[in-house]
Amino acid sequence: MSDVRTRPVMTDRRAQWLRMSFGYVAMAAAVGVSCGATPPAAKDAHVGPAPAASATAAPAEQHAVSGQVRLAGGEPAEGALVALVSHFELEYPGASPDVPIVVADAQGRYAFPAATAAGRFGLTATLAAKAVGGYGGAHDIGPSTPLTVDLMLGNDGFAVSGTVRDAQGALVAGARIEAVRVSDNEGEVFVTTTDSGGRYEMSLPKNATYFVVSDVRGFPRAYRRIEPVAQAVDFSLDRAPAPRPSDAAIAAYLAEHALPLATVHPGNGTTDLAPLKKMIGDAHIVAIGEPVHGSAEFRLLWHRLIELLTSELGFTTVALEAGWSDALPLDDYVTSGRGDPLKGLADLYYWAPNTEEMLGIVRSLRRYNQDPAHEKKLHFRGFDVQFTSHAVAALLAYFDKVDAPFSAQAREFMAPLADVKAESTYQELPPAEQAKAQQGIRDVLARFESERPKWTARSGERAWSTARQHAEMVARTEAVYRDPSKRDLAMADTVEAILAREPKGTKIVLLGHNTHLGARRWSMSEMGARLRERHGNDYFMIGTTFGTGSLLAYPAKKAGQAPGPRTIATFALGPPPPAGLEAALALAQKSAFALDLRHAAGPMGDWLASRMSTRFVGGIFHGEANADTPYYPKKSYDALIYIDRVTPSHLNPGAR
Repeated sequence: MSDVRTRPVMTDRRAQWLRMSFGYVAMAAAVGVSCGATPPAAKDAHVGPAPAASATAAPAEQHAVSGQVRLAGGEPAEGALVALVSHFELEYPGASPDVPIVVADAQGRYAFPAATAAGRFGLTATLAAKAVGGYGGAHDIGPSTPLTVDLMLGNDGFAVSGTVRDAQGALVAGARIEAVRVSDNEGEVFVTTTDSGGRYEMSLPKNATYFVVSDVRGFPRAYRRIEPVAQAVDFSLDRAPAPRPSDAAIAAYLAEHALPLATVHPGNGTTDLAPLKKMIGDAHIVAIGEPVHGSAEFRLLWHRLIELLTSELGFTTVALEAGWSDALPLDDYVTSGRGDPLKGLADLYYWAPNTEEMLGIVRSLRRYNQDPAHEKKLHFRGFDVQFTSHAVAALLAYFDKVDAPFSAQAREFMAPLADVKAESTYQELPPAEQAKAQQGIRDVLARFESERPKWTARSGERAWSTARQHAEMVARTEAVYRDPSKRDLAMADTVEAILAREPKGTKIVLLGHNTHLGARRWSMSEMGARLRERHGNDYFMIGTTFGTGSLLAYPAKKAGQAPGPRTIATFALGPPPPAGLEAALALAQKSAFALDLRHAAGPMGDWLASRMSTRFVGGIFHGEANADTPYYPKKSYDALIYIDRVTPSHLNPGAR
């Protein structure tokens, strides 16, 4: 997440992928920084197709930028809305910035005044549903460098329309609607506004995912990710943020409602967890988050809560923010004792789970299964979609057994995805090679169905099912390589696939970052929101946070730093921001406690449902000033566990 004024440009690869606007957008934090794979160096900006526009230096005059908007046939685009987008983030630390908009005249001409703030802007034009939006590139604009930029609208797109209503259901006129295209082009953000009846419509270029955003001054921003097909996208705005109660009121509320935890360490019984057990009730999917990947206490807490869930509430599957195919050796160890759990954690490909704390969880699952008193055995799964090499290797081994001629073909078209560095290299391939891999994956999935009788006769039904799931994971991950905004949807779909392979009624624990698992969409993270929509209250989300302490992460690359691997380091965080969530929770003066957010009422409940600063660090540390993010605690979590002080995770030997 990078505020244009104070926050550094991110160099994680997944940040590159999301350069859908000026610079690197904040939504990259959800996709990349919350996952700590070693990041390659960033690409140069403005890669991709050349815009359908022309730009030349204008004669010295009173306009910062001016030009003409034309329809695809060359006619003037009277009434086109032309916008300058200086920077875009789905979640800003403060209010969303204004976007200068002008309307083209009868000759299609537009002009932004010289008083327009200087900076780098993306330039776009829309004309409701009459023509497809046009992109005019990104430009450095200032009083001494006036530009003339002509834009061409298109005729091959898809329509998006809808309404904007406030919290009382009234239609909102003048709401700004932005359609943010997931692309490598800077500032490719198409803008319109709602009419007097609260309606909007626009036509957008095809072949990309979009985020459609509603901005109304004084209300929290609303947004939704969409696929490029004609559709209605309606918005219902949240209420304006509630004021923060006084310190005395917060302290009094916490004194009454905070449920103290005796410890975060496992092996200490579950008596103090009884209130949390009651909150969970009959839920079949329990998600337990973490605000950072590199602190020991959250993994210890995971361990302790897994003890409660498996021993007293009948949960039998534990799934981590790691690849499904990558996690299978750990499941084999948990269920049979085969293999080495240290190697299994290392083979998850990134440092965050490769810790003593996670090793303790895996070994505890194995000990549980060794107890003959436990008739139902536990499983260890992964639900993430970042790496393909293990899945491809398993698929090819299966094809060698059931269809050797096809295996030879598959080796060729899946070669780019067999590379352990495919996460970094696949996007650099020529489009023809990517298309060949995509078609090959479609052929693989089709062949699993057409050849099922023959293949199951040679391998057995269970092996066929497992191999097919490897193929599904390759398909999901390849799609995420091309469009990282689909990662969270793919993770939610993988959870469904895990449950589909287990007996009906299986209860599953999900372990991952708060932002992925939260029940409210945050930036590009929507896994938890998808699961809440599909499962309702059967999805129970436990968020976690902390006051102060230390953590592990990669250091952010400095300007001019040469590409290459970085070393995991320890970083300390002081007191949290005074107006944020954690400063309020610290008023309880307890080392660890839980809160039931579902029943938080009154001024405190209203405030907890509002947007506020909360702790957030992923795999890369960008400094203490960037260790928090805007979030909605009550709308994201059913329960919240606060830990006063945290310490760094303990890496296993060889973790990097």
